[in-house]
Amino acid sequence: MKIPVAVAVVGATLLCAAFPVTARQAHPAWAAPDFTLQTLQGDSLTLSSLRGRVVLLNIWSTSCSPCLQEMPDLSALHDSLNPHGITVVGLATDGENRSEVDRIA
Repeated sequence: MKIPVAVAVVGATLLCAAFPVTARQAHPAWAAPDFTLQTLQGDSLTLSSLRGRVVLLNIWSTSCSPCLQEMPDLSALHDSLNPHGITVVGLATDGENRSEVDRIA
């Protein structure tokens, strides 16, 4: 049975909400290591700048058909949940194919 990405993510988010852990309460071993990404606009985005928010990191590739199919759902998910403290970050693995990433994203 195939579950739409948005349904799976919202379900996971609701499950996480049932067991709230704030950034101050989280065990240090649970913290993701900090990293910096370059945005499509050329700016830097550091994971630590999103501290206190739920971050869904979507790693994708231009050669991955399911990745391309889920893009509109993940974009809509980000738009609807961002005001509520949930950020969707897409990380394209095609660094050498920047023009294709720009076209798709």
